[in-house]
Amino acid sequence: GGTNGFSGVDENHGGDLLYSPSLVEAIRQFDEYLFEAFVKQNRNFCLLCDGPWDVQQLLVGEATKKSIALNDHFRTFYDLRAEFQKCYELDAPPGDRRTMLEICNLLGEEGVLARLEGTIRGPGLDDCALLGQIIQRMLNEGHVFGEPVVIPEPEWSAVCARSVTPGVSSMVVGGIVRLRGLPWSCTEEDILTFLEDVKVIPGGINFVLNSQKKSTGEAFAQVADAESMELAVLRHRHSMGHRYVEVFRSSPQEMASALGKADMRRANGGPSSFAQVTGSNHATQDPVGTSAGGGSYVARMRGLPFSVTEEQILQFFGDLEIPPHGIHILSTSDGRAVGEAYVEFSSELMAKKALQKDKAKIGSRYIELFKASTADLASVLDRQPGGTSTAGSSRGKSGAGSSRKSRRWV
Repeated sequence: GGTNGFSGVDENHGGDLLYSPSLVEAIRQFDEYLFEAFVKQNRNFCLLCDGPWDVQQLLVGEATKKSIALNDHFRTFYDLRAEFQKCYELDAPPGDRRTMLEICNLLGEEGVLARLEGTIRGPGLDDCALLGQIIQRMLNEGHVFGEPVVIPEPEWSAVCARSVTPGVSSMVVGGIVRLRGLPWSCTEEDILTFLEDVKVIPGGINFVLNSQKKSTGEAFAQVADAESMELAVLRHRHSMGHRYVEVFRSSPQEMASALGKADMRRANGGPSSFAQVTGSNHATQDPVGTSAGGGSYVARMRGLPFSVTEEQILQFFGDLEIPPHGIHILSTSDGRAVGEAYVEFSSELMAKKALQKDKAKIGSRYIELFKASTADLASVLDRQPGGTSTAGSSRGKSGAGSSRKSRRWV
């Protein structure tokens, strides 16, 4: 019957429906397949459908009715029948699959008729095999799949996800940038404002959080096209508030790697990072002495005088560049100093030079210096009761810093 021909479900076997997954579960399984087969392998993908109705009417319509959020890779797809019309210069799109097989001289090939009947591997898989044969023949004819179909607004806004799966990052258009050194309180709106004219895809800003779900000062932004990528990287080292934000080109592989580490960190249970990337637990790399793929450049100071000020720390590091609000002096909840601080630096080189001052003195105290990361810093700041406030400090190669203290509870 018609149901069998369209969906592969036998009307006479209710068990096919009884034991089939729900729509939301089927979408989740499909997204996980994209993640494993494409994103982790650094491979691109796109969706192609036998006509516009599969995604634009059926999937989007059902998702809207059932309040299911779809990820952005479902918004863009190729319409095989429209592409077939272009390839063979037809007056109208072909009406059915058999017509396409006849036009491209595939109907007489072995197994094609059986696949049309769905008797080899079942209607669904046989349909996919036939579409693959048609696409291969079109490619052999020299056809180029150009502009895909994009589901328009406001139709798409009703179903687009606020949190995206990493499958989005593997779209054949656009790309990913990585932002580093963000303020701890940074929001999605702050990043959109910072990136100005950059076209960021819906739900495409993904913050990197630590195991306590607090900010590490990093995020990924997924942009819509090559021009947006170029505009985004031009924002490198521009300011957001008092912070210099670094912007780097990234990749699906880097994003997938980050998410894989997050999964390992919560192997004892909890939600999958794939189900919701925004706010995922990302294992931040050690930033000092590593490549630009790690976190911000942070050093930990131990053995400080209890009365130490930001100005003394600035003097200790001499001409090394410390960004605004980059000095974090630690104290207990009742205001007592603990003799430790975290200091952020503007570059890897500056951080390496800072570590060379290990065992140098402030007053009569020998100061120990250690490599640290944004995750280490965020973990310490997380332990304070209530809110945080930081008095700013900034120094260039010869500038003077603020003498105000920046205290963090521990």
